[in-house]
Amino acid sequence: MRAESITTINKYGKEVFLPPQTGSVGARRITAILDECGIPYEEEYRIDADGCRRSPFDIAVLKDGQPKLFIEYDGEDHYESDFYLRTGVRPERCKAHVVKAAIADAKKNAIAARFGIPVLRINPLPDEMLRDRILSWVEVFVNEADIRKGNEVIMIDMLERYGFDFDYIPPSNMSRAEKERVEQLYQKGGPANA
Repeated sequence: MRAESITTINKYGKEVFLPPQTGSVGARRITAILDECGIPYEEEYRIDADGCRRSPFDIAVLKDGQPKLFIEYDGEDHYESDFYLRTGVRPERCKAHVVKAAIADAKKNAIAARFGIPVLRINPLPDEMLRDRILSWVEVFVNEADIRKGNEVIMIDMLERYGFDFDYIPPSNMSRAEKERVEQLYQKGGPANA
């Protein structure tokens, strides 16, 4: 797959811009977050089973060498028909390409569901909490956080492990387990000193 963008002449004699087929800016942002936190992953992951080899997932977060979470970066080619116009597609075919992308996404979701692996889809809109969204999915689906403990306890565990982009303010009515975790966190000096 092509990792850089190119400018070429299409079959109608028009100069067109072709974006990279892999390694998009969004995917690089995601892999930078995973690298920063020491989370193992593989890019362009293909499931080796009948009917699945043609649909690589952008990023597979691994645990013990097995995929536990797929992260898909849905760039503007997934929802913006003008993207295809810039790449030289005839105007009357641009919407059809967006529909084809949606069908391909649905097929990937079905493949992941078949193997019991959740899919986190991220779009190119500005997301100041992207790191925390990715890490929360990793905590629940890869690190298998005990969801019976409650969201606040999982969040405190994540603060200790990865830190957060925002200051944690405890809720006014915490459970006993949440109070114990918060007390442990503050005895250590907060997430920065954990």
